[in-house]
Amino acid sequence: MLICIQPCGRDRLPQGCPVLRFRQTMLSVRRFMEESLPPVSAPRPAPQTSRVLLLRLMREHVRPYLPRFALAVLLMMLVAATTAALPNMLKPVLDGVFTDKNRDLLWQISAAILFLFIVKGFASYGESVVMNTTGQRIISDIQQRLFGHLVHADLSFFHAHATGNLVSRFTND
Repeated sequence: MLICIQPCGRDRLPQGCPVLRFRQTMLSVRRFMEESLPPVSAPRPAPQTSRVLLLRLMREHVRPYLPRFALAVLLMMLVAATTAALPNMLKPVLDGVFTDKNRDLLWQISAAILFLFIVKGFASYGESVVMNTTGQRIISDIQQRLFGHLVHADLSFFHAHATGNLVSRFTND
């Protein structure tokens, strides 16, 4: 550690003082950095807010598949309706079968409950298939768009970025 052993004033430092040499070195480094840095370019336009970006992406990628989403919503509503109908089917079992001893009603309600479970299963399966295939198609569209952009990109872009970085960004993003 360098210590100035000469009495230093606030306004003036002696010629051989290490503190003075340090200040001069730092000033020359600062001047060099200011001269060698490129001038500040014009400010970039503000990036899109996340809400605007989300709406744009939804418009571009989801809109073509709206009928499939509508079908999935209808199937979801059917699953919800059959789920809500199952407890309502049990009330006649408790009232009609156990109190009135009506065995014919037991077979009818059992068949109706079985039918509801079958409808619910098919609707749930259909909704799952429609949503998964739609999601995979949207991902495929985005990947094809990205590939088309890469194929037509300038070679300087690939020289400027590391291959591993590009591969990682395209696989994970």
